[in-house]
Amino acid sequence: MSPLHPREEHRSEPLDERLRDNAALDEIELTSRLMIAATGADAPLSQDEVDELLGVDGDDDSVN
Repeated sequence: MSPLHPREEHRSEPLDERLRDNAALDEIELTSRLMIAATGADAPLSQDEVDELLGVDGDDDSVN
């Protein structure tokens, strides 16, 4: 094993698709959007801004 490239000899196997949790990945994506928007905002996000980031229509709570 090369000291400059210690991972040369160790190759990870591809991820098993059966372990993929799409609902969890969607939640992570939405949470990330909120965190990024909140971090860049000068003031707390309004409910309308949060709804827009989440793809929710504030009138009837339907997802766009």
